Amino acid sequence: MMRQALDLTLMLALFVPGLALLGALAAYDNSERTPWLGIAAGAVVGLFFALVFGSALPQRWADMISCERE
Repeated sequence: MMRQALDLTLMLALFVPGLALLGALAAYDNSERTPWLGIAAGAVVGLFFALVFGSALPQRWADMISCERE
């Protein structure tokens, strides 16, 4: 249980700020949108990936996302 909490914390610390920064840079590059919209979109995508790779999703959701087919 402690390992799962550590993995989730690490993934949240890596993915959310990293993808928020990428979103801000992408939105800044496109002059039609504000960087705040890019930060929000990047943070949501980062949260999703952190939950997937941090093993926080329920098993049936993880099975739907998994690339492994039977």
